[in-house]
Amino acid sequence: RLAMAGQVLAATLGQRADWKESDLETWLRTILDQDERIFGMALAFEPRQFDPNQEDYCLYVFRGPQAVEKKQLTPPGYIPVYREWDWYKKPLLAQQARWSDPYIDTGGGEIPMVTYSTPFYRDGKVAGVLTLDLSVQYFDVLRGWMGEQHLADDSYGFVVSSSGIIISHPHPEYD
Repeated sequence: RLAMAGQVLAATLGQRADWKESDLETWLRTILDQDERIFGMALAFEPRQFDPNQEDYCLYVFRGPQAVEKKQLTPPGYIPVYREWDWYKKPLLAQQARWSDPYIDTGGGEIPMVTYSTPFYRDGKVAGVLTLDLSVQYFDVLRGWMGEQHLADDSYGFVVSSSGIIISHPHPEYD
């Protein structure tokens, strides 16, 4: 369901070229308010696709320690430039949405997370990448809920990435 939401959001982004930062920020804040699973979201544009006078534009809205915050994921605070990060490059190379392996988002949310990234297009050309970030802590909550289901004696749930990395496991030696 979360992946479907990302696809719908990406399609909506591609419909217009006249987005204002205030519109995008309000939109992302509303989504975060409505879905507690999402830790943060980024809208990262190809060069000059958000603003013809601006090379880099990557709006990140996320759950800060006290409230929802925003920042630009651009140098010097976010190095290297966002277009060099796997969460941006891999979906563009694959020409489809991708889930990342767990990583610590240094310069962004500053927490361990996994990211769903999907390219968005305008007039048939790549305009950028939209991301939905889930904290690794979210998967611990999910695993706890699965444990409460008591599916069978001595059973437990765990979460593994598509490349086999354990994201969440009830036995600490696997986390």
